Amino acid sequence: NRGPDAAELHLLPTAWFRNTWSWGSDDRRPSIRIEDGALVAEHHSLGARRLEGSGTVCSCFHPGLVASGFNRNNGPLMNLAMTLLWPVSRSVEKGAETLVWLARTANVEGMNGGYFVDMERRQPSPQAQEAETARRLWDISERQCGQHWPS
Repeated sequence: NRGPDAAELHLLPTAWFRNTWSWGSDDRRPSIRIEDGALVAEHHSLGARRLEGSGTVCSCFHPGLVASGFNRNNGPLMNLAMTLLWPVSRSVEKGAETLVWLARTANVEGMNGGYFVDMERRQPSPQAQEAETARRLWDISERQCGQHWPS
């Protein structure tokens, strides 16, 4: 929120699954499904996590390097870095393009659990697919939101 007024912030936990089944070392696959009106993300080492509600679609996106003023208040070094990167940064509108596309798409088939860049589904980095990192991120997100989604 860059405006002068306080605004409510809505956060949603993200679940990353490492693609170990394609390596042949572990055939168990995670799943994301709708069950009794709730989104259920399940992994053999994390158990099942539920997001209550009907018609919930969970996906995430990367906006790219956006010229939004983000990170300019983290000290002089970050301010300098962001100033130097400004010419190769995207406009705010271009950065929001994938988010708006995800929100407006009528065809949600294959969107649940997806990671999107430039309106295309992409494979996240190996670090983003680590099970322990996903569990920690989920727990931190629940604490910050003041909300617990029961397994």
